Amino acid sequence: MRKFSLPPAFQAVAIVSVVALTGCASAENSEPLNSEVPSISSTEPVAPTTQPPTPTQPPTTQPPTTQPPTTPPPPTTPPPTPAPEEEEPGPVVGRELGKQDFFKVSSRVDEGNYDIATFKNLKGMGAVVYYNSSSEPETYFELRLGNRFNKLTFNVGQANNSDSSDLMLHVEVHKNGASDKIVDIPFNQVEPFTIDVKDVNALKILFNCNKKNENASSDGDEITAVVYDMRLE
Repeated sequence: MRKFSLPPAFQAVAIVSVVALTGCASAENSEPLNSEVPSISSTEPVAPTTQPPTPTQPPTTQPPTTQPPTTPPPPTTPPPTPAPEEEEPGPVVGRELGKQDFFKVSSRVDEGNYDIATFKNLKGMGAVVYYNSSSEPETYFELRLGNRFNKLTFNVGQANNSDSSDLMLHVEVHKNGASDKIVDIPFNQVEPFTIDVKDVNALKILFNCNKKNENASSDGDEITAVVYDMRLE
């Protein structure tokens, strides 16, 4: 049998026609994809997850902490207190001078309280002074000042309990061995003294007795001379 063949131009047209017809048939038979798949709504309510309530925990009470007894530290021994500086012997500015401040003093001098004229219970130094008795040593006070002071002040009188009230107390001040001042003090009277002691090293105060008048009989009598409130400046 003889085969019939189409010219090439007609073959191309035929192929195109077949493809077109096949696409139309496929389009008619096909359905949208989403028509076969059920739609799922995204707005469906979701049941909330219910959590059981958390029980409230009671506050935790810590038991009181017992501190062990504190042992006090052993007592600290305080440092030793330095001993006060000993005051140099001898006269000192401003302080009332006593028997211990003199370089030399008569053995009959005693410290105590005395009444003089209208003054009562004066603290001072008393010395018995005899009238015209060559057997008794002189009564005196002697200071060594070392040229360190300017002025010496003190008061002198006869004690109210002196054996005689008819004698004059004779006071003589010597500076560096030379007589500087002489004063006679009757009974019932107090005499203040101010002595310039600048450039004075040895100062001596001598006591004697004199009669008030020449006709008075005073042999063997004695008086008590009192020196008080003696200070250096």
